[in-house]
Amino acid sequence: MQSMAELPERAGVALDAKLADQRALAQIARTLDELPHDLRVAYVMCVIEDISSEESARALSVPRGTLWRRIHEARQALRAAVEREEPR
Repeated sequence: MQSMAELPERAGVALDAKLADQRALAQIARTLDELPHDLRVAYVMCVIEDISSEESARALSVPRGTLWRRIHEARQALRAAVEREEPR
């Protein structure tokens, strides 16, 4: 069995990238949980569950413009959370 020092450098880079991906996903999950309910529901329905905007807006009793604004705000919050998490 190889020690960590004997592994090729590429393996270390791949492990670093995987760790960074895991951290980003964890941050996204935390941020999604912290979003206001209306933003979270709109994002989950349309982006994660892939429910059409027409059906989602009807189910939430909101105009499609309101639904898209909520999705936009949710995406902004998630993007900001990932950018804060990235090492500088």
